[in-house]
Amino acid sequence: MMIQNIERIEFCFGMLESWESASDLPVITLDGKNIPKDIIEAIAENDILELGGIYGQKGVGTPEQYESLKIFLQDEKVEIEFFNRAITFFTTEDEVVKRIHRVICKIDEQKGIDKSPYDMKVRDKKIPARTNKIGRNEPCSCGSGKKYKRCCGK
Repeated sequence: MMIQNIERIEFCFGMLESWESASDLPVITLDGKNIPKDIIEAIAENDILELGGIYGQKGVGTPEQYESLKIFLQDEKVEIEFFNRAITFFTTEDEVVKRIHRVICKIDEQKGIDKSPYDMKVRDKKIPARTNKIGRNEPCSCGSGKKYKRCCGK
């Protein structure tokens, strides 16, 4: 795979609660020629395009640290998911983990840039809606005195 063929990088990151999915987390998107040179160099130096898969220790801690790195090339996509990178990095000697860590650190540096020349979009974190459900046999909330199922619950 050729490093020049990188069209887009998507980096999803954050802490996942048990009720959340990865789609609830923010995403940084770096497009085409606007991908910083130091990130391209880190990808090349660490042979990240030859990797892919799931790394880390899933299920350790609540909330759980989650990161997803997707590198889109002209003809294919390299996808790396990482669970609890901080814990894994300090508890293993695995060189692959260290290579991925170095690239993610370069991308992490981009998160703090505001109004940069880079084509960077960050999606806001969604918060799940909480609803107070009225039971069918409870008094109706409209104040009629009837059961909900016989009033507004029809």
